[in-house]
Amino acid sequence: MGPLLKKLEAREVAARMRVEKLEVEIAELTVRLEAEREAWTRLRVRLFALGREGQQGQTVR
Repeated sequence: MGPLLKKLEAREVAARMRVEKLEVEIAELTVRLEAEREAWTRLRVRLFALGREGQQGQTVR
């Protein structure tokens, strides 16, 4: 039973390390996603304002 237990423990450690690595990657991607969402929102607001400007003949800066 000793070698089997050691093998399972090694697999558990490897699995934990993969999970921890993925958690870090998810956290980094979450930060990037939020920044991109904010940039996208600003662009949509700008496009909306420019669309209204075109209808009213005003300049938006």
